[in-house]
Amino acid sequence: MALVTPMKAFSLTACLLNIGGVPISGFADGEALTFDEVPQFEILTGSDGMSVACFKAHNHIGATLRLMQHSKAYMMLMLVLEAQRLLAKTTGILTPLPFSYTDPSTGTNITGAYCVFMTIPGFSVGEQPGPIEFKLTIGTFLSVRGALNLV
Repeated sequence: MALVTPMKAFSLTACLLNIGGVPISGFADGEALTFDEVPQFEILTGSDGMSVACFKAHNHIGATLRLMQHSKAYMMLMLVLEAQRLLAKTTGILTPLPFSYTDPSTGTNITGAYCVFMTIPGFSVGEQPGPIEFKLTIGTFLSVRGALNLV
């Protein structure tokens, strides 16, 4: 008797991403959303050759989001980015945004209450419109990775 192994399905359009209250859709092809590695330790080596591992207490992660230029989320994110930038420029107060990402196929979930735009995205014009790239930092984040893959 053969065992039937269940198959999982993944669709980027099924993933839920929300930045500052803006639901994100219109992802670019390829790597639409990437998260940076978060270093936990830094190795320091003394002049005697002895090393020590130092725990890094910070809790932030970088993210890169790539959207198509025709995405409705692109225009909305630009308005949010400009509001965050203008408020920081005029008052000196940086207003962080909530960030939430959920992949229902794996259960991966990354949330944070302190998301800021790190760059103003550029764009390209040609035969085909290039993707718009947003660079973000999410502070004090909580990450649950692939919990549904355990079953």
